[in-house]
Amino acid sequence: MNLLIKIFCLAAILNLSETFQIYADVEKYNVKWEIDGDLITFSIEAETTGFVGLGFSRGGGMSGADIVVGGVRNGVPYLEDRHAISRSTPILDEEQNVELIEAFENDTHTFIKFSRKLETCDEEGDVAITEDTISLIWSFGATDDLVYHGANRGSRSVNLLDPQGPENPDLSKYKVWELRTVKAMPAADTTYWCTIHKSPNVPRKQHIVGFSAILESPSAYVHTHHMEAYLCHVPPGMESVFETYLNHTGEDCYYPDDPDFPGHFCESIAYGWAIGGEVVLFPDHVGFPLVSGEYFKLEVHYNNPNHLNDVAFDTGLKLYYTEDLRVLDAGRIAIGSEINFTQMIPPNSEKFVTVAHCDVSCTAELPENGVALFNFLIHAHLSGKKLKVRQFRNGEELPWLINDEHYDFNFQATRPFRKEMRLMPGDHLALAGGRTGPPLNHPSDTDPIVELPLEMQGRTFSQVVESVNWTPEVREFYQKVTRFDRHDAYCRPSGVQVKVGYPPHGEDYVPGDVCERRRR
Repeated sequence: MNLLIKIFCLAAILNLSETFQIYADVEKYNVKWEIDGDLITFSIEAETTGFVGLGFSRGGGMSGADIVVGGVRNGVPYLEDRHAISRSTPILDEEQNVELIEAFENDTHTFIKFSRKLETCDEEGDVAITEDTISLIWSFGATDDLVYHGANRGSRSVNLLDPQGPENPDLSKYKVWELRTVKAMPAADTTYWCTIHKSPNVPRKQHIVGFSAILESPSAYVHTHHMEAYLCHVPPGMESVFETYLNHTGEDCYYPDDPDFPGHFCESIAYGWAIGGEVVLFPDHVGFPLVSGEYFKLEVHYNNPNHLNDVAFDTGLKLYYTEDLRVLDAGRIAIGSEINFTQMIPPNSEKFVTVAHCDVSCTAELPENGVALFNFLIHAHLSGKKLKVRQFRNGEELPWLINDEHYDFNFQATRPFRKEMRLMPGDHLALAGGRTGPPLNHPSDTDPIVELPLEMQGRTFSQVVESVNWTPEVREFYQKVTRFDRHDAYCRPSGVQVKVGYPPHGEDYVPGDVCERRRR
C-alpha cells in the first residue's frame, strides 16, 4: 500500500465559513446542498414527473445506502426516508429523519427541497454525513410508483462538508504555465511516465495562485489517473543535462531506459492532481513563489487496464500565476512511505495498517508561531481504504488533522481544511493507512506498483511472500512490527535520517460521540 499526503501551509490564520454551497451536475439531475451548523439542506431538480431518489452510500452502490425518495403524487408532495440492503426496493425506515421543505412539479421537472441532520443517530437506516468521502447515488422514475428506474441512475463521490471556491472562477486574469506531456500511452496496466520541464522566464518573483489538469480529450479523461510535479534540486554543473531533456518525450519513472535521465534529482513534491480533482485556487492572500530557471519533473500515472495500443493524447498540469504578489508565500509538506518491497500486505488479509511518520527532526525548523494549513491531498493505491493523519504535541495527541474512513482511489481531490489547523515546531505527525474488506488473495492483486521485479534465489518477491506460513501469530507479529516498531525516516531537503516511531503520549485521541451526548 503506497501512502502519501501532501499538505499546503502558510503563515496566516484562515477564516472558513461553516455555511456554504456547492453543486453537482449530471445530465438530467441537478443537486445542490448547503450546510448550516449540524443541518444539511438539499435542493434537487430532476427531469421527471415521477419519483426522485437521492442516496448516501459509503461504497458507491445501493447495498447499505441511506436513500431519500420524494416527489409529488396526485398533487400532494411526499418524502420518505428509506435504506437499501441490496439492489432491490429500498425499505422504509422506522425513524423518519428527513424534513420536507417543499416539493412541486411542472410538465417536465420535479423540484424537491429537504433537510436532515448530519448525524441522525439512526444506525439502522441512516448514513452519517462526515468529512469522509461519500458517494451520492441518484435515480428517478417515470411515475411515482417505486419500481426499477432503469438507466435513470448514477453516482458521484463527493466530500459534502468541504468548503468550495467559486463555481466558475475567472482564470483569464492569470498567466498560464503548462507542464504538458504528449505521448502514446504504453500498453500496460499501469505506467508512471516522467518528463522534465523548466519554469518560464519571469523578470522577478511571481506567485502561483492555482492549478488544474490538462485533459483535452476523452482519452485523457479516461486514462490519466493522477499527476505530480516535483521540484528538482540540480547539482552544480548538471544544468546542461536537464536542458537536454526539456524537449524529450520522457522516460518510465521507475525503470528508465536512459540511465542519464535526471528524474532522481527531483523529489520535492510541488503540485499534484488526481482523478476527481477540479480547478484549485489558493486563498486570496497566498501564493507559491515562481522564479525563472527552476526545473520540474512531471510524473503522470497512465491507467490502461485493457492494454490499448497507440492511444496518444496530451495531459499535464496548468499552473496559474500572477506578478501581483500575494501577502504571504506558501509552502508544502509531504508525509508518506517510499515504495519498496516492505510495502506488503500478507495474502488473504482482511485488515492491515501501514504507518509513516514526520517527527520533530522535520518540524523543528518551522516558524516560532507555526504555520496554518489550508489544503491537503491524500493518496493511496487500491488497497488503501482509510487514511488518517494524527498530530502529537507536548506529549498529547490532538484531534486528528485529517481523517477519511472511506477513501476512494478514483476520487482524490485537493481538499480545503474546514477550519484553521496549525502545525507548530516540534509537532509529530503520523499518517496511518488501512485496508478493510474481502481478503486479498495475493499481496499485489490490487496494487500493481507493488509487483516489483525482485528475484530471490530464483523466486519472485510475491512467491516468497506466499510461501510464508501466515499463521494468526505470524500475522499479528508482522502487523505489530510494521505499525509500532521504529521506522527509518528521511526528512527532505535537509537530509536528516532518524529512527522514528510514535512519540510518548497520554491517551489516544477519541472523537466525541454526538449520539451518546444526545442519549444522556
